[in-house]
Amino acid sequence: MSNETKTDADAGRLEHGVRPYATSVIWRSSGGCSWQQWHDDEDPMPTEWDDRPPDEVVHVYTAAQVSNMLAAERERCAKLCEDLETRVWRTYKNGGAANQHTEGRSDGAGECAALIRGA
Repeated sequence: MSNETKTDADAGRLEHGVRPYATSVIWRSSGGCSWQQWHDDEDPMPTEWDDRPPDEVVHVYTAAQVSNMLAAERERCAKLCEDLETRVWRTYKNGGAANQHTEGRSDGAGECAALIRGA
């Protein structure tokens, strides 16, 4: 979608390159009335109405899309844990801070990655 209007809901979206199934667009007027439109790939969302951007844009995803996005986010988080595990393990094995805390950080990060993937 070409509209760059952001709402609070946009801040935490897990898109991972997934296009919304549909988009709800709302324009509010001063008289308490509003206009809501639904758009998809066959009916692209307008970027403005009467030279005004929408007041609210809500992206809608299917259950399968959300499931895939969450799986991609879990994998991203698990990789962060694995990166920490590898970095700390290298420090430990290369004569760095060799103590139970350092070894425990490495083990714990690896366990965390496995738990995230199993969620």
